[in-house]
Amino acid sequence: AAAVMHKVKIKRNGGFFCSECGDQYDTEAAFYSSSCIAINEPVDGGTNAGGLVQSSPAAAPISLEDIMKALLANKSEIQAQISERATKREIAEIQAQIYEIQSYYVDSSIPMTPSHYGFSLLEEAEKPPSIISSFVQLEGEAAIFDSLFSFSGESGGKQLVAKVYKRIQELLGDRRLVSSETTAWLETKKGKPCFNKNPDLICLHKAYVQFKKDRDDGVVCGVPENMCLCSDLIIFDVKTTAGHVSFGELAIHFYYLRLAIIKHCKGKVPIETRGALVHNRGIWLVRFLETTPREIIKMLWTDRGSADKFQEFFCAKDEMGLVLDMVCKELNHDVAKLKPTSSPCFLGAGGTGKVFRVFPKTSPRVKRAVKIVLGHQNIDFLRHESEMMTALKGTELAVEFVNMHVITKNGADLGAGLVMEPVGIPIS
Repeated sequence: AAAVMHKVKIKRNGGFFCSECGDQYDTEAAFYSSSCIAINEPVDGGTNAGGLVQSSPAAAPISLEDIMKALLANKSEIQAQISERATKREIAEIQAQIYEIQSYYVDSSIPMTPSHYGFSLLEEAEKPPSIISSFVQLEGEAAIFDSLFSFSGESGGKQLVAKVYKRIQELLGDRRLVSSETTAWLETKKGKPCFNKNPDLICLHKAYVQFKKDRDDGVVCGVPENMCLCSDLIIFDVKTTAGHVSFGELAIHFYYLRLAIIKHCKGKVPIETRGALVHNRGIWLVRFLETTPREIIKMLWTDRGSADKFQEFFCAKDEMGLVLDMVCKELNHDVAKLKPTSSPCFLGAGGTGKVFRVFPKTSPRVKRAVKIVLGHQNIDFLRHESEMMTALKGTELAVEFVNMHVITKNGADLGAGLVMEPVGIPIS
């Protein structure tokens, strides 16, 4: 198998550790004989302590032997640079573990039924100052729908999903609304059958979805490709009527989504989750902070201005997805259009970023991938990686650098993407 370009090694517990893929080796020789090609990265801004990567485009090709010699000559500088990143990452991991332990202690206090859970949450939410409000119509603005619906029973709920699906997908734009009801993807508490249910509909970035076979009524089906992509997942639970029981089921979905985010995403805390209770007369827009509802807005389908409020409430907040979209737009690429039988669009995650399958819009059959990172420091690492890939062009390294673009927001670097080719299927 071709070698994979990863970050430099750091010494940990007497061994050697690849900070990109997590592989550990007992000896230095074992590390260098592995599939991880260590990269000698500059210690500061524009300098290169070991002379491994030249700033000039006309730099001579460098052999793997030269790379290893340069790394040995600059071991202390490399370790100092990587150790700082490793320490921050370890602190974040410990924080996430603390939250996870706390969450499972809280888990024992969850009411046994959605009815009890929903009633207690709504009762608390109604206490002054109430966080429950009715939407105030805006004169002349568009409604989500121009009429109310009449459904009843379980079959009525499925009809309602089909009725609202297309319109809600329109309001969500490029993100994907998929039915996840028939596929188990959200880990719930064992031994509690009333909790072992999946949300009717979920919304994700289009690159985050593993598509399933569509329903006969045209509703697209799917689940998250990986649970590490769920930090901004939106839940839509569809019921024929709204009340404390249906709200309790939605709240239980939020509860277990929060646990999944703590376990797999290791992002910012406290955790905010958003979703909606969809019913035959309208929709409740719901926002939770940790396990507590912070905002509930009740709207009728026919309320003027409800469409704009819906889009405002469910605006995209996932920075990784936003940077992916902007990089693709600037470089005239798009994420791979996938079917249920296709290989995934999400190819994997490392210590600094995530990799997705893309293609140039001018040549849809060309297979490429883009690595997306967030934050100024990770952007610098990505620049060094692009320089390294350029220097190694023509060697046995299988993947070649194509392009890179940095996204800025309010004058600061938000994130960046590095496009590489060729890309086939994920390497297990």
